[in-house]
Amino acid sequence: MVQSVSAPEETILDESTTVTIHVRNDGSTAVTRTLAIDVGQETYEREVTLEPDEEARIEIDHAFASTGSQEVAVEGHSQSVTVLAPDALVLPETLPERAPPGATLLVPVTTPTGEVVTDAIVAIDGEETTTGADGMARVELPETDGEYELSATKAGRDRMSQEIQVVEGQERLLGAELEVTPRTGTPQTTPELTVTLVNHWTADRTQDVSVVSPTGEQTRTVTLAPGESRTMQRTLGEEGSDQQIPSGEYEIAVTADGEPIATKTYEVLNGDIDFEEISEGAQYQSGAALGQVIENTLGNIQLLLATMVALAGLMTIGSTTAAFAQAVHARHEAIAIHRSTGARPTRVLKLVVLDAFRLAIPAALLAAVVALVTIHLLDALELLSVFGVRFATGSGPVLVFSTLIGAVGIAVCSAVLALVPALRSSPTAVWSGTSRAGSSSDPDDDRRPNERS
Repeated sequence: MVQSVSAPEETILDESTTVTIHVRNDGSTAVTRTLAIDVGQETYEREVTLEPDEEARIEIDHAFASTGSQEVAVEGHSQSVTVLAPDALVLPETLPERAPPGATLLVPVTTPTGEVVTDAIVAIDGEETTTGADGMARVELPETDGEYELSATKAGRDRMSQEIQVVEGQERLLGAELEVTPRTGTPQTTPELTVTLVNHWTADRTQDVSVVSPTGEQTRTVTLAPGESRTMQRTLGEEGSDQQIPSGEYEIAVTADGEPIATKTYEVLNGDIDFEEISEGAQYQSGAALGQVIENTLGNIQLLLATMVALAGLMTIGSTTAAFAQAVHARHEAIAIHRSTGARPTRVLKLVVLDAFRLAIPAALLAAVVALVTIHLLDALELLSVFGVRFATGSGPVLVFSTLIGAVGIAVCSAVLALVPALRSSPTAVWSGTSRAGSSSDPDDDRRPNERS
């Protein structure tokens, strides 16, 4: 039922935050369930009803009442949310994790709402600088390799810090923030990737930026001026395509000139269906997860059945036409008499079609009854199954009526096809049983059969 839980990684105290739960019914029957959704210290109950293969998103607006790490959880799916005070100091996630010695780094300090913070103190290795009117601090990195703490403080606010590693020979890489929505899904889910690139250096940077995901790698060349940012978006896979991601845990990475600058984990659930775990009453339905497994094993089962029905129809028309042709040949004298006494071909055709209707309707009804009884008997004996998966035997009135119409139509078409040669031939040819137009050159052939001796 529950496929994934999605919520912002960070939110603000007492502000409404939207939590999204993605639900889907992969079964063959309708499902109604009440979900208990834990959001921080509160629990919400939501009743959801889904038809087979239907999916939906449940949204809950919640305001967290305390700062710190909070959890959203439902049916084994969870996500952590960091709750910040409205005036908290924030260092951007796009700050590079590694930098060369002595480089100058542009460090913006903001609040969770995006407001710049002026006169904040940014410090590293005992050296301090303050943010200007634009909320930016120019930080000189240490000359010695090592791991350092970069911190931001201001009176009356909590201290914020971030680690940075100074490495000799390290390239000045663009900074990146990667968001994956949702963080968990199924093979049918198409998560959205949002990549934010920032140049935290004091000179223009041009680099080849790649997004590496389970569906492939996309690369583009990006040039950013000092302090400039750019956002890119990408959808993993297309719904219904062959790029669906199998179940498992994947790392999605953003690289600059081949070096990783941001990573996120994406988890795909319910990717595999074990036939041994399928319930005895499971039924095939195209589009559902079980239906997709069967189609992957046997191919498009609807196309297969349609082809079989078409071939069976053609064979039936052929055999029925042959039977009617024998009947027409056996009664060629009666047809010749009708033709010789002035009956037009359309009149003869009408008589034969009416006879075909009289024969086909009771025969089709009898065949339908026998077929329905046979199918239900096979179903009761559990013989309508493949790999332990039972095929549904539902036969609605539309299907039965369409089958009867088809059967009667085949009979009438067969009768018409069998009669066409007799209608196109002369009465004399029909009387002789040759059924060929112009089979005799005798000018008396157009006389009535009982006038010939």
